[in-house]
Amino acid sequence: MIKTCDWAVDIHTPTRGGRYVPIANLPHPRLGDPHAKAEAMAHAFGSGWIMRTDTNFYVADGILCVEATRAGVPCFTFETGEGGRLEEEVVDGGAGFIRNVMKWLKMINGDAGSPLVARIGEKGYLWVRVTSKGVPNHGAHVHLGENAIERLLAALTPILALRDLPCPLPEGIARTIRDAKPISEPLSGVGEAETLSHITVNLGQIAGGLNINTIPDSAVALLDIRLPPGVTIEDVQTRVAAALDPLHGIEWEVLSECEPNWTDPDHELVRLIRENARAATGQDVAVNLRPGFSDARFYRQHGVPSVVYGVAANNMGGADEYATIEDLRAVFAVHTLTAFDYLSAES
Repeated sequence: MIKTCDWAVDIHTPTRGGRYVPIANLPHPRLGDPHAKAEAMAHAFGSGWIMRTDTNFYVADGILCVEATRAGVPCFTFETGEGGRLEEEVVDGGAGFIRNVMKWLKMINGDAGSPLVARIGEKGYLWVRVTSKGVPNHGAHVHLGENAIERLLAALTPILALRDLPCPLPEGIARTIRDAKPISEPLSGVGEAETLSHITVNLGQIAGGLNINTIPDSAVALLDIRLPPGVTIEDVQTRVAAALDPLHGIEWEVLSECEPNWTDPDHELVRLIRENARAATGQDVAVNLRPGFSDARFYRQHGVPSVVYGVAANNMGGADEYATIEDLRAVFAVHTLTAFDYLSAES
């Protein structure tokens, strides 16, 4: 299994009862070039502690980092914290060190898409819950109650109107979306460029009331707001607050959020992926953004240049979802060749 990896970090707490500083334990130095690469990765890891030795059990045969490095996969053992305990600050620190390595290595994400479109960024999102309160009564006595569903519907009108706001895209992103349209829209649907360039609001769920002849005392709506580059979470939250905060009986909260994120369309990684994709598919290949989000957003949030390049998903989310062998071959070739070209150029 380890031979399918390019690089590896073996993460541990120490033996129960012990407590370690966050230390990277290197494999045996006799393992040559893979050991040198593992040591370089340990320095990029940035925990501040590296153990380099040729005598103790950390470098013995059978240890994962030793066997992985022997197989050509640079690897070290990372130990931190106290054995038998789960500590939030230790976990957060370890995650930060892993992000350092990801930034050092650079990343390509293989999420679903199309071999003819390399996705360099994605819209941000703001997920919001809006709740309304009313006064219950019998449905025949509307003069005695206040309908929470009607109150909610009125509150949602200005939120849905966010769709109509002008969105000043950064010039490089506007050009990227425009240039990608002839290739990307036939694959992803007519209107994709418009969706990428504007705020979208999806009223994903609305619920309230008990039955037909009672006035509902509460109602709730869930909204998925997507925002393009050039618009920030703060921009949208300010407008939502201005629309909802003055309203009697209305409360709202943010469930999840992420800023729009993208890699420079002119980045070397983007250029190499596009060149290799053209060679692998024999067709012109577009560079574009994604309407939805992917794990690449986590890389970009920490300064890691990232591109999503994957197979086309047929019947996504339905019965018999599949990808073609032709797509798999193209994606495999592009990931492999781009990694080789990028790392060779860097060295």
